[in-house]
Parts: sequence; structure tokens; C-alpha cells
Amino acid sequence: MQARIRIDAQTGFAYIAKSLRDEGFRGDVMGLVNARTLTLIIPGIRLTDVKRSLEALLADLEVRIDYQDVPQRNSNGTQSMVAEEA
Repeated sequence: MQARIRIDAQTGFAYIAKSLRDEGFRGDVMGLVNARTLTLIIPGIRLTDVKRSLEALLADLEVRIDYQDVPQRNSNGTQSMVAEEA
């Protein structure tokens, strides 16, 4: 799943989509941060489960990398490049 989080530049407040809040991302959510990414963790989740989740995410990322520049056929038979996800 891909989700967008909007962060207001002035206030720093972040909008978390309702679908994510319904999954448990509400209240005090822990975040693990490095120079390029932020991993949000639902309160109460074991770190072993976080690790398994990140391993699945890495596998998905590998597939996305493999297909990000592959020409795709449109329904009219023409080719277009797969748009890189932001």
C-alpha cells in the first residue's frame, strides 16, 4: 500500500489519512528515522513484527524498482513509461 502524509510547512502538523488511522496509526506513534526515510510504527507492535513488515516492504520495493522504467502497453496498444511514484 502507498499512502500520502501531508506536513504543513509552517506548523509542522501532519495529516494522516483516515484509512491509516483506522489501521491503528493514531495517538503517540513511534517513528524510526534515518537520512532518507521515516518508518511509523503502530503503538504496541513488537519490533520483530516491524522487522518482518519492513522485509516485506523491501521485497515490494525491489519489484517497483524493476518496473519503474519498463514500457507499459496502454489499452489502445501504445506504449508509455510507468510513472515513478513519489
